[in-house]
Amino acid sequence: MVYNAPDVWYSFVASAEKAVAVRINAGFIYHYAIYSGTCTNLTEKLCGNMPDPCNGFIQVNNLIAGQTYFLQIIAATNILKSEEAQLCVRIDELSLTQVFEPLNLTLHLDCLHGVLGQVNYTVEGGIAPVQYHGPASTELFLPGQKIEAFVEDANGCRSFGNINASCLPPSKCNNTSLTTDVRVECLVDSIGRQTGEVILHVAGKGGSGVYYQYGTPDGSKLKHNDEYKVIVIDKDSCYAIEEGKINCPPFTCAQSALKVDVKYDCIDSLLKAVLNVEVSGQLGKITLNGNASGEFLNQGDSFRTSVTDEAGCQNEISGIIQCTFDSCVYASPLLDVDYICIGAAPGQSTGRAILVVNGSSKAGGVYYIGHQPGDTLNDKDSYSVRLKDSFGCELETSGEIDCTISSLDHVDGVLVGVQPNPSFGKIELSIQWPKEKLNSEIYLSVVNLQGLILQTNKVQMLEGINKHNLDLSNYQSGIYSIRISSAEFNSWVKVLKL
Repeated sequence: MVYNAPDVWYSFVASAEKAVAVRINAGFIYHYAIYSGTCTNLTEKLCGNMPDPCNGFIQVNNLIAGQTYFLQIIAATNILKSEEAQLCVRIDELSLTQVFEPLNLTLHLDCLHGVLGQVNYTVEGGIAPVQYHGPASTELFLPGQKIEAFVEDANGCRSFGNINASCLPPSKCNNTSLTTDVRVECLVDSIGRQTGEVILHVAGKGGSGVYYQYGTPDGSKLKHNDEYKVIVIDKDSCYAIEEGKINCPPFTCAQSALKVDVKYDCIDSLLKAVLNVEVSGQLGKITLNGNASGEFLNQGDSFRTSVTDEAGCQNEISGIIQCTFDSCVYASPLLDVDYICIGAAPGQSTGRAILVVNGSSKAGGVYYIGHQPGDTLNDKDSYSVRLKDSFGCELETSGEIDCTISSLDHVDGVLVGVQPNPSFGKIELSIQWPKEKLNSEIYLSVVNLQGLILQTNKVQMLEGINKHNLDLSNYQSGIYSIRISSAEFNSWVKVLKL
């Protein structure tokens, strides 16, 4: 087009065949008409709307050989513009024009192992090149599935085809035990995090054996949310199918099982709680922050511990120490009550005793209820002493005085006496040694209530009364035991140091 116009005119001379084939390729929608006559006196011979190129060319018959005819091409919408219009017209004798064959697609079905369908195709007619749109020849179809495809030629003409996958397994497959055995292996990194990739393991079970696998291959590496389809066929042409979607998401801390737990033991004897921190579900190494195992806290103290593992996930726990302590276990009160028989002379008893009381408590504030330290009691008198400390913890001891008025005590023929008793420090031991024991060496030992030997002296015993002085001045007030011992003899005497 070299100028703007509502239509375009062509002329041609009819051949001896009296028939022509008219091909019009236009880049716009048009109508056409063919006239005979002259420019000032035209007679319409044929007209029509834009023909479907998929139906071939326009055939014009019954022409007069040697006569001139005119072809009018009229724009159906807008006026034709020189820079926009695309138009190609070809008029040939009918005998010189190739017979038009419409585009036609034919689908063919092949059966794989007698059960799976595969499709191929043939194309006839149309204008080359022809483009195929449909399943590939390697795609598999199950019995009963509908297969659809189409082809498109250079003129944009299309031909559609469809076919059903009619490959049917034998009737004995109705009771087959054949199943698929599909296992998904989620891949993890060096510290156990899922990567989002999997290995698909495919096998068959049951049936007649000798399995053929199709679809997603065994050993395929897939990703989370990828779809898979597995088909297993046995030698009897029975088949089993499994389809699914991979569910193995990449690791996030939302999947983490990391947990930190803090427990504590209430230690009555310390009035404190000791922490025990436990971590589970971690990936790789961990880092702890805050309170740690073995830490001692007081009642009402708060604690907070957090853990971070190598995957970068975190967990935290906090709380307050809530213990119900047994304060008396912490105080550990002790009460020891004894008495010293008062002697008039060595080895004699006056029938009276001095009460000796020793008590203690970590809580402090110790005082006694009932009999008090230093009380003087008579033989067969009962005594009762109750200790109480600042925590209100109590201990109680009771008993009966056994200080019968008597002469010298003797053990294995040996008479032992001590005076004065009680004493402020210096005491004298009187030991009457019998003739039948001959001369002998003995040991005099001073022992406190805890069983600790404070001093030991070796003394030679002679027949008769032997006297020996001991000095307790440097010792604290309390009860001490004097042990008199030899290889054949062992005796104890208690002394109250004031």
